[in-house]
Amino acid sequence: MSMGLPFGESAGSASILVVDDEPHVADLFSQRFRREARQGTYVMHFAASGTEALDRLAEEIQPALIAVLSDINMPRMDGLGCWPRSGNGSPICRS
Repeated sequence: MSMGLPFGESAGSASILVVDDEPHVADLFSQRFRREARQGTYVMHFAASGTEALDRLAEEIQPALIAVLSDINMPRMDGLGCWPRSGNGSPICRS
């Protein structure tokens, strides 16, 4: 039980930030992690650009951020160009 925490957030909650310029990607991740979000395991956050992702990261996402899943090919600022500006060190990339 998670008393005193916001709806959808439990003591074991962690955040995932998904960055993609295509709106349907947010829908896909929301559907895929629907059960985990409802159970309070993950809180999903979304950004439609590298700039928006930096803004969200500057806000100190709560609960603790455990993963950033980013599209690499986006206009203006791609996923890899965004990462060094975030102050979070080097990304781990897998293809």
